[in-house]
Amino acid sequence: MAGKRPAPRLPILSEQQMNAQQRALVDAMRAGPRGKIEVRGPFAAFIHAPVFGNLAQSLGAHCRYKTSLSPRQSETAILVTANLWKAQYEWIAHEPQALKAGVKPETVTIIAEIE
Repeated sequence: MAGKRPAPRLPILSEQQMNAQQRALVDAMRAGPRGKIEVRGPFAAFIHAPVFGNLAQSLGAHCRYKTSLSPRQSETAILVTANLWKAQYEWIAHEPQALKAGVKPETVTIIAEIE
C-alpha cells in the first residue's frame, strides 16, 4: 500500500478560488480536532460539494476522535480499512500517524502485505 501520492481526480482549489461556503467548510475543518489541514485528498473533494463536505467531515471527525479506541487502535483500524479498500490517500496520510501512535513498524508492514 505504501507509495507516492496518487494524482488528484478533482482540481484542488486554492483558498482564493473558494466561495464563501467553501471557505466556511475549510474553517470548520481547521477549527475541529484535525487542526491545520491541507485541502487535499478527501478534503479537496468535500470542497466541491460543501454541504455534503460538512456532513462527511463531521462524521469522519466523530468516528476518529470521539471513539473509545486508543489512538493506536484507531490508527490500526484506519490502516486495515485503507488497505482493504486500496485507499492510497488514507494509507499515506495515516501510516506516519499510526507509527507515532505506537503501532509497531512490523505491524504496519504486515497490514500493507494483506491482499
